[in-house]
Amino acid sequence: MGLAEAIDYHFGQKIGLYIPARNKEDFRSVILSLLEQAYSRLVVVSGELSSYIYDSNYASILKRRLDMSPDFHASFLFSKEESLSEKTPEGALKGFQKQNADLWNLKSDSSYGDRIKVYWDVRYPLNHFQVGDDTVFLQRKHKHGDPAGAFLRRNSQKFADRYARYFTDDVIKQSDIHEIS
Repeated sequence: MGLAEAIDYHFGQKIGLYIPARNKEDFRSVILSLLEQAYSRLVVVSGELSSYIYDSNYASILKRRLDMSPDFHASFLFSKEESLSEKTPEGALKGFQKQNADLWNLKSDSSYGDRIKVYWDVRYPLNHFQVGDDTVFLQRKHKHGDPAGAFLRRNSQKFADRYARYFTDDVIKQSDIHEIS
C-alpha cells in the first residue's frame, strides 16, 4: 500500500485524499474546488499567494461566493512575495496589489466591507492550509520554493473548525502578523 492509499483509507473508510506535489495543476484544481464549494468561510495560510493559483478566475469565484452569501468571509495570510523590495507591511501591501490585482480589487470593493481580510507575516508560516466550510487542504511542511504534497479532507466539520480556530486564536494574534489594507 502506497502513501496515498494509506492516507486515503483508515480501517476501511476513506478519510481524505493525498495530492502529490508533482502536478501544479492538481493543486490548482483542488484549491479552486475548495473555494467553489465554500458557502460561509474561507481561510488561506500560505507562504505566497501565487498568481498562478490566485488569478482572475480565483477572484471571480470568490466574488460569486461573496455575492451569494452575505455571511461569507475570507481571510488570507501570506509571507513571501517575489516582488517585495521591502520587508514591511507597506511593502507587502504593494506586492499584494501588484501580484494579486484581482483579489486586491475585491478587497477594496466597499460593498464587501470587511468580509475579506488580508494578513502578512514577517516569517514564513510553519503550516500552510486552507479551510472552506467543512473541508481542509493541508500542505506538508516545506521550505519556500520546495514542492510539497497535500492532504485534502472533506466533510469533517470538527477537523475544519480546529484549523479555523488555530488561525483566529493563534496565528493572527502573533506580533509579527499585520493586517494589510
